[in-house]
Amino acid sequence: FEELWPLFPTWASSVGLRDYDHLLKIPDAAYEKETRDFFQRHLDRLKSIPQASLTPQDLMDQELVRNFLESGLWEIDTFKAWQWNPSQTNLGNA
Repeated sequence: FEELWPLFPTWASSVGLRDYDHLLKIPDAAYEKETRDFFQRHLDRLKSIPQASLTPQDLMDQELVRNFLESGLWEIDTFKAWQWNPSQTNLGNA
């Protein structure tokens, strides 16, 4: 989470974390790369955890995190709303 919130400061703010209110991410190619790298890096780390060492509760948490990371990659690589949805680049929402 220490890397998540600075990458998504408006999300942090929406859940009550005000530490990142001073950040404003510009939705450009550099941000897309930074975000994609974040998702891929943490997905790789998650896959390196031996499942046999996890409790059933940990396995559930791992699945939820994996789903979040994979859906983030899908949004960037497949859905590509940043290419066709102009509201994705509207800084006024932030």
